[in-house]
Amino acid sequence: MRRPLRKLIISTMLAIQLAAGGGIALPGGAPVIGQVIASSKTSVGDVPLPGDGTLLDSDWVRTGKGGRALVDFPENVRAAISEETKVRFRSAGGRLVADLSSGTVIAQKQTQAALRVETTKYALEPKASGRAVYLVALLPDRSTMVAATLGNVVITERASGLHYELREGSYASIAASAVGVPAAPGQEKEESKPAPEEPAPPATTPPPKPPWHIGTMSPGASVAVVAAVVGGAVAGAAAAFAGGGGGGSVSPTQ
Repeated sequence: MRRPLRKLIISTMLAIQLAAGGGIALPGGAPVIGQVIASSKTSVGDVPLPGDGTLLDSDWVRTGKGGRALVDFPENVRAAISEETKVRFRSAGGRLVADLSSGTVIAQKQTQAALRVETTKYALEPKASGRAVYLVALLPDRSTMVAATLGNVVITERASGLHYELREGSYASIAASAVGVPAAPGQEKEESKPAPEEPAPPATTPPPKPPWHIGTMSPGASVAVVAAVVGGAVAGAAAAFAGGGGGGSVSPTQ
């Protein structure tokens, strides 16, 4: 069988199986969990992609400078991968997981199934069923940024199991040194508030970087994130919401 015809048959089979929410295995038993539908400057494992291709369980996806990739998974789950990102996709106990080592992933879901994004410190997933769009970025200084564009996102500290619910339209910037998670809005502990008589620090002392900063996304930032998962530009989405509206710095609870 000529190679172009063989490739067409395999691609058709994969498309049918993925659309139906089913699984398929290539020779050797490696399960296919997704399909890269568009990419540039992207490799799976050590193999550069020509533009599209299959994604096997536990495959690492890497994008270079100016690169991007768009991946479809069963049950209407999609991931957009920004430039200079390293992420592994795997199936764990029936759950689809993205192990983010560096860079930015934007995820979209339509129903109950979702993509759980994990870093070394946090696990992130949408709060409820139904459509959701959310962004997770692990920056070069090892700080974490999370944006809940559509639907609330639960941020869980893996070491303690403590979690914080990030509301739709908000983003969180989390310093690499952060320990614990903030209390829910309006539920901060009284002992965490400074005493009224506590003197203010000298004006010459630079304020410390807050462990968590919660802000509001601008309308333009929300559009940029949504556009990324429907095939638009991904590279600027991680930084787009950083100039959004008001917000506040909060300290994690221990």
